[in-house]
Amino acid sequence: TVVNTQTSVQGTLTSRPNGAYTIELSLSPACGPYGHGEGRQPLAETVVTTSAGGAAPFTVALPYALPKGWVITATATDSLGSTSEYSPCAVVR
Repeated sequence: TVVNTQTSVQGTLTSRPNGAYTIELSLSPACGPYGHGEGRQPLAETVVTTSAGGAAPFTVALPYALPKGWVITATATDSLGSTSEYSPCAVVR
C-alpha cells in the first residue's frame, strides 16, 4: 500500500515451524505468465521466525512510494540457504 511518499508491504510466510527465514522483496512492472513475479528490482529484506504453527507475519516499511500497478513478490531463504520460488504477485495500490 502506498500512502503519500511511503510504501508498506505486509504478508505472511507459511513454512516449517520455528524456523528463521530471510524474506527478500522484489518489484516488477508486471506478473509473470503464471501469476508469480520475476524479481526485476530488489527492494528490501527482513528476517522472520515462524511460530509453532509455521506462520510468520511481517511488515516492511519503505521510505518511498512505489509505482502503483506494479507488482511485489517475495522469496524466503531458510538458515541452510534453501530459497523458495517467487511468491504470487501483489499489486501495488
